[in-house]
Amino acid sequence: MGITIHYRFGIYDEGSLEKVLKETKKMAESLNLDIRFFRLDRKEKVLIIDPDEHSETINLEFQKWGDVKGRIENRKEWDYTHDVMKHYFNDIPSSMWVCASFTKPSLQGT
Repeated sequence: MGITIHYRFGIYDEGSLEKVLKETKKMAESLNLDIRFFRLDRKEKVLIIDPDEHSETINLEFQKWGDVKGRIENRKEWDYTHDVMKHYFNDIPSSMWVCASFTKPSLQGT
């Protein structure tokens, strides 16, 4: 038994998104959290943080909404990011960077 934290983000500006991920990475490092993966490229912006051995990772995997939507429409498969974002944002621009995921934090010591 535990809690699950669901999160979703939409950021319009690529430069702002990169700044947010770089600052988040710095904060995680200052808290001695393990950075599993970090990449800023043309197609995706990713920061995966491993808080501790008892918690699931925090996955900040941003992609352009047009790419997410295109994969679903062409393959007719389910995608968590697509399903979550379409319910919380009306008329998402194809150029918007989106991220949706969830994690189960450790309840050790509570």
